[in-house]
Amino acid sequence: MKVMKSLLVSMFALLLFTSNVMANEGNDVIFDAMSPYEDLTEFALDTDTLQVANSISALDGVIAKLKGVVSNQTIQNLKTIVKKLRAAEKQKNYSEIALLAVDSYKSLAEELDQTTLKVPKQVAILDYVGFKIHALLGQSKINWHLISETVDEGKKQWKQVEAKVTSKGLYDSMNTTIAGLERAATSKNIDMLDFAAQVDLDLVDLIEGFFEKTK
Repeated sequence: MKVMKSLLVSMFALLLFTSNVMANEGNDVIFDAMSPYEDLTEFALDTDTLQVANSISALDGVIAKLKGVVSNQTIQNLKTIVKKLRAAEKQKNYSEIALLAVDSYKSLAEELDQTTLKVPKQVAILDYVGFKIHALLGQSKINWHLISETVDEGKKQWKQVEAKVTSKGLYDSMNTTIAGLERAATSKNIDMLDFAAQVDLDLVDLIEGFFEKTK
């Protein structure tokens, strides 16, 4: 009986280890895919035509590596978005490219396996929030409803992770930034919103570093 129990414990430990290894490998693939979409967002916001063209051309290869790692629905959605990106590029609609790219980034972030992450998934989505606001502000006609929704998303994601940020400076800074985003969205203050979105992006880098050091 003791031998059987020991065998079962060993098998469970092996399965758990294997599962964690597979989750880590899957997350690595997803992070590798997220990076080009983040870069494309920045290139589009900067109207860097050459880098935008190169980035879009490389996306088919990026998506191919995701097979078996993310859901088939996500892959199909990404393929559809690539078509839209190419159409937007032909029309030189770089604000649309930025929106499509950042939404793709978020869809991939949502596929991350939270159980093995050093940095909580919510932090990646806070990164999305900053870029999404910049992209929305780049539209010829600003959609304040979408901006409010994006700010609410940021607030929700921060609430889920704030208790884990034990650095008082980072904690207070992000709380102030979220409040600034809310105030700017409510008052439709473009300059304040643009500034707060950039602070959000800068703080995300610091929060990522915090989690990487504390795990």
